Amino acid sequence: MSIKFLQTSKVAFVFIILYIVNDNCASSQLLIGAKAGAQVGWVSFDNKENNDFFKLTPVPGYNVGFVSSFRVKKRFFLQTELNYSRKGKMIEGKLDQLLENRVTNHFLNVPITYKVHFKGSAGDREFKWNVGFGPDLGYWLKSKGTLVSSELEENDIEKLLYQVNFKYDPNLHNTNEMYIENVNRFQLGLNFSTGMVFEPIGGAIIMLDLRYEMGGTLFAKSDYGQFPGLYDYKPPMKIKNNILQLSLAYLIDTKISESKKGKRMKLKEK
Repeated sequence: MSIKFLQTSKVAFVFIILYIVNDNCASSQLLIGAKAGAQVGWVSFDNKENNDFFKLTPVPGYNVGFVSSFRVKKRFFLQTELNYSRKGKMIEGKLDQLLENRVTNHFLNVPITYKVHFKGSAGDREFKWNVGFGPDLGYWLKSKGTLVSSELEENDIEKLLYQVNFKYDPNLHNTNEMYIENVNRFQLGLNFSTGMVFEPIGGAIIMLDLRYEMGGTLFAKSDYGQFPGLYDYKPPMKIKNNILQLSLAYLIDTKISESKKGKRMKLKEK
């Protein structure tokens, strides 16, 4: 299956989801709230030969954001989010034993998840759980990293702290920057989720969500980034993000809020 076909399929799926939203949102139950969570991220190489030269290690991160979820049908919900996500990657060398490139990537993500809810029970207590999937739209804000290598040690540099520059210019030679040519700052991927829904007294809804985000867009069209003055190491840029995320969301049912507001107004009128 070609990369172009996968990207076309993801875009088509987004339009289908937006059509469902437009057709049903007027009459749907709407939940809104905030979320936060922890995550672990890693990257995968598009060129599998890089695995012979580099070792990839998962890196912890976190995410915070806003959530809206509305009922499409009886058991079906469409959940959209706007999240700030701190993702990372860790690349170590297999040939250069000193090589260690630790990077922190900052993203804005808009996951759109179509969820199906089910009822379960544990003894006398009932609970709800769900499964879902959908597209994940992302925008790469900025990155910074720390590099250690044998070449740096030979030049009496313990470690290099650097920023990622998305605007490559061959005339720029800042030693504290890593340049990427033909970068893909807009990212498209897929997310798969499962979770539990709790409805404590008072109308609030608490959602515990476990999600896997699978990157579909390469970081750049160019094979490698560049460090001015360094020749032994060029970081691979044909890579994709992968995230395993656990988050907690606190939501309010707007219809319940509106009904309570209506009752208060009637009491004032009396």
